Amino acid sequence: MEERNMPRFTMTLPKVTYNRITAMASQCNDSMSNIMNQLIEIGMEHADQNRAFRHAEQHCHQLS
Repeated sequence: MEERNMPRFTMTLPKVTYNRITAMASQCNDSMSNIMNQLIEIGMEHADQNRAFRHAEQHCHQLS
């Protein structure tokens, strides 16, 4: 079986943000680490969609 070592990093959060993430983890019965991973994935998907939209919008402006 392949062992998967995930890179680690440390971040500092404002107390309000920390409390919200802690509450989310508790509510979902999940770890803060997993909640953070999910939030990062959602943010990256959102950023990719925005980039694709801006690219399409720029292309349309060039055609007009």
